[in-house]
Amino acid sequence: WPLPVASFDDIAQRVLDRIASDPDPFAALADDAPFDELARAVFAFQYEANPPYRAFCERRGRTPATVTRWQDVPALPTTAFKSVDLACAPADKVFRTSGTTEGGDRRGRHLIPRPEIYRRGALAHFRRMVLADGIRPRVVGLLGSPDVLPESSLTQMVEWLRLDVADGDGEYLVDASGFDAARAADRIAELSRDGRPLCLIGVRVVFTALLDHCLAAKRTIELPADSRIVDTGGPKGGRTLSDAGFLAACWSVLGIAGYHCV
Repeated sequence: WPLPVASFDDIAQRVLDRIASDPDPFAALADDAPFDELARAVFAFQYEANPPYRAFCERRGRTPATVTRWQDVPALPTTAFKSVDLACAPADKVFRTSGTTEGGDRRGRHLIPRPEIYRRGALAHFRRMVLADGIRPRVVGLLGSPDVLPESSLTQMVEWLRLDVADGDGEYLVDASGFDAARAADRIAELSRDGRPLCLIGVRVVFTALLDHCLAAKRTIELPADSRIVDTGGPKGGRTLSDAGFLAACWSVLGIAGYHCV
């Protein structure tokens, strides 16, 4: 191959070093030779270590010998994770998809050999894209806690955010019995009183339930200045507002402008 195939530990450390160096995330869209070299080294390793992925690449005529830039590395469709386990080393953590698309029998499995890569990457990207002004908000999850959803990668990410960017301050508003929009609205209003910015983060269907309740009750909640809303998307089996309707409701109900809705 044009690049030597490294060990898992070497590749993992190089990725962690790249995250720690805090590069411009958009540099790779222009001319970032170090990123290109690392991405193709990761590809070469995955090609060797992951037989299902190698077969996928070969059917497309892409190998480490023919891929000369990171943009040409074949990307697996997400549906592949519902059919086959895809990993390059033994998993330390296994996440499973919700099963709302094809039912619980077809839940995708994501095998994670080194969760620290996911943690550091998620935190670094979240800080740059959501908290670029350096605020440290209280994190409020419009989703279940890790105790309620232990196999959810989204819940794990939000918990890392709560522990890190929020200094451990935050909570979850979906419990084992589901989501109570009226109770959640009361709690968000209560959490807003001390003036610390809130970062509300969760799936669109839960946000929709909250906003629908407030609109129907003609209720507004004044979130503290610099608060953020992070919509992680996904219909997840319920009614969801359109993008335009969501942004309008966030402004009219919560007083959060579109530029602080991510």
